[in-house]
Amino acid sequence: MKLISFIIPAHNCAATIENTVKSIETVQIDSEIIIVENGSSDDTSDVVYSLADQYKNIRLFTSDKGVSKARNKGIDVSMGDWIVFIDADDESLRGIETMREHLSMQCLDLIIGSYKKDNDIIRHDYSTMNTGVENTDELKSWLISRPTLRMQAWAKIYRTSFLKENKLRFNEDLSYSEDSEFVIRAIVKAQKVMITDVPFYHYHSGTISAMRGFVEGRIEKYITALEAAESDVEGESSVIKHAFIDYVIAHINIMGVHDVFGCEVKETWRNRCREMRNLMQESVIERTLNGKSISKNLQSLPVLLCRYHLTALSGVIYYTRSLQNRKRYIKAGNYE
Repeated sequence: MKLISFIIPAHNCAATIENTVKSIETVQIDSEIIIVENGSSDDTSDVVYSLADQYKNIRLFTSDKGVSKARNKGIDVSMGDWIVFIDADDESLRGIETMREHLSMQCLDLIIGSYKKDNDIIRHDYSTMNTGVENTDELKSWLISRPTLRMQAWAKIYRTSFLKENKLRFNEDLSYSEDSEFVIRAIVKAQKVMITDVPFYHYHSGTISAMRGFVEGRIEKYITALEAAESDVEGESSVIKHAFIDYVIAHINIMGVHDVFGCEVKETWRNRCREMRNLMQESVIERTLNGKSISKNLQSLPVLLCRYHLTALSGVIYYTRSLQNRKRYIKAGNYE
């Protein structure tokens, strides 16, 4: 068996996947690279076949279109002791080599790494670092409360037997927030987890087109994902359910920035405010927030404004954030 199975979903990534593969090949660790092509319409298939001829540790598979289907296929065929999910426009960093000692620890189910986001290093601030800890409610709530920072499927190392024995697979019915919903189920099941300040993943935010601009029907898909996540924490403690409030707020903010008040949304300000009020009345959001104490911080400020019927003011915050995102993408050269 190999030590690590790197699983790469490959969809319309002809321009980037070679760089991703090369970044893995520079890591001095025993590994296999599982590439799962899933319905590309560009030259991705030709590129990955060429890469497989060049690197003998690459195994090629296909799945139906969808990142969850591709990742699930990768889990099913993996032959490594551990699994790392890596997107086809990101990179592996050599920091993962320092994990060898920890990967030999039979008690660990999951390692959560720090990571590089564009040119910044995102280091976790958990109280116990670089050592395996029992998976407590404190740890679960620390993760769940900041989904955009800590709940991605990538920048993590999963014990393969842990995923397979617990039948942990990505929800193929979700097309948004499938990462964080999967990670919720994983951390609920995990017995021992390690948080490390070692960055071993490089995330390129400017190339993620799915999060850019307005997408028709995306709000409904986010609501479906929130309902799935709500079900995942249903039997958990009050501590975790309180953290779920912050989880929901983070998703409200995503929808507010991209799909309600985003700078590309072609609606009047009045209609945007009406849409935001409708969003706040969605059942899963009302169940989570109504009558609950909401932390007073910058993340929750727009939601608090909506609660106090200052929707237009919250819209100003969301619109400003949308403009900031647009400027960042333009600077990165990845805005169409």
